Amino acid sequence: MFFFRSNPYFLNELIIKQYDVSLAGYRASSSTPILWFWDYERGAPSRRQDTSSVSFFNWLSKHTLPGSGKIAEIISEDLWPNPLQYYPADAGPRGGSGRGDLLERRSPPAGH
Repeated sequence: MFFFRSNPYFLNELIIKQYDVSLAGYRASSSTPILWFWDYERGAPSRRQDTSSVSFFNWLSKHTLPGSGKIAEIISEDLWPNPLQYYPADAGPRGGSGRGDLLERRSPPAGH
């Protein structure tokens, strides 16, 4: 999920990119359509979206870009089973460096 503030380029406040992964692996991706403001999307050629290169918005809205399977694999094998490893922990009463030590990487429960 990507949250956006009001901006002069598109209307969406929320855009969702979804990967469908089965036991056999990556199958497909989908996302919320980007609701570009008419004057931005169809404006001067210098402001039109370049669909030939890999940019954040091309990745978000296109579903046939090379590497999509690798992104789905990273999400399903690393991020989904243990998302807390990507969030810094507060130093709190147990000590720590005060800079937000990373949480320990934990193995998924047996059978997962």
